[in-house]
Order: sequence, then structure tokens, then C-alpha cells
Amino acid sequence: MSDITLEFAYGVGSLLAVPVAIAAASRIVAGLERADPFHSIALPRGRTATVVLWLALTALLTMPLLDALGLLRSIPQILSPSLWRSEAMIAATPWGTAPWPLYVLLTDLLLLAAYGAAFASLWVPFRQWAAGNGHDNIPKWQAAYIITVVASLLYRFFQATILPVLWLQLPFALPRSVSGIVGFSLGWAVGLLFLVIAISLLPSSVPDDQEGITAA
Repeated sequence: MSDITLEFAYGVGSLLAVPVAIAAASRIVAGLERADPFHSIALPRGRTATVVLWLALTALLTMPLLDALGLLRSIPQILSPSLWRSEAMIAATPWGTAPWPLYVLLTDLLLLAAYGAAFASLWVPFRQWAAGNGHDNIPKWQAAYIITVVASLLYRFFQATILPVLWLQLPFALPRSVSGIVGFSLGWAVGLLFLVIAISLLPSSVPDDQEGITAA
């Protein structure tokens, strides 16, 4: 598949993600609107507020679809031997340089880690909450879709903590001995350390009114 065809397919898929997300939002809201927690939420009234809320929900449900398209789009880059050897396609960060496919592979691993963590920690508790509150008839695809939204947000948190460090303009020059893949790896390691620090600053518990969702 040529690069032009691949980019065209990605663009069409991105456009189709919007109506798919709108249809999914309608079904998910219809399935959850009878849930007790939703009855106590005071939502703003009015046409403008309704449109804004639907747009926000659709945007959230579009993100996992774009993540999936981006992952599929990156596979040919990762599997291309010529890109691994190319001196023109490199990730030239202030820390060091690396083949572009390596940078893409690492960001894909962040994506997979976010989705794996979200499903490993939320799938069982969410199904237990649904069954315990009389909503065990919620289709599994809706539950999975909701968790993918959480996973997509988690992925963006990973990006927001690691990538700014990797691309941070350093006020000093690193030694030439670490200006290549070693410096690139060092930048990723510092970014991961910043992620760990950020996670350690998060609250260790949830509000008491969420006790209906038990830990996995």
C-alpha cells in the first residue's frame, strides 16, 4: 500500500469516526440514562448547553477510534526496514536522535500500556457495579467503549508527562558521546521518571460515594 493510499485511508477513517461516535453516544446514553447516579446529576438546560454536552461526549467517544486508526497507521512505519536505516527520517530530540520508527514504536507502547492498564483495572469493577445496581443488561460493547474512553484519556496523560520532557529544549549541550540513541534513551527514561512522580502525587482514594465500585 502506497503512502498516499495509506494517508487517504487514515483521513477517511478519521472522518467516519465522527458519525460512529455520535451513534455510539446515543446508544450509550440511552442505556445509562436509567442508572441511579445519572438521576442525581443536574445538567444545564437549553439548546446550546445540550449541543455543547453532546459535542463533548462525541469528542470523548471519537478519541479511542482515532487511537486505533493511529495505531494501524503506524504499523507500516515500524515494519519498514528503509525507515529504520533512513538518515532523513529521524527523531531529533534535544536529548539525542533515534530512528523515527523507534520513536513511533515507543509511543505505540504507551498507547497499549494505557489501554491495558485501563481494562485490567476497570473491566471487572465496572461489570460488578452494573450488576450490583441492576444494570447488568448493559451490553459488553458499551462497557468496553466507556473504558476505552478512559484509556484514551490515560494515554494522553502519558503523552502529556513523557513527551514534553523528551522534547524539552535543554539549556545545555549533552556530550557528543550521548547525543545519539543513548541520549534519546536517557530522555525517555527521564520522561518515565516524571510520569512516576506525577502518578505518586495523585490522590490514593476515591470519594465515599463511589464505594459501590470495588477494587479489582
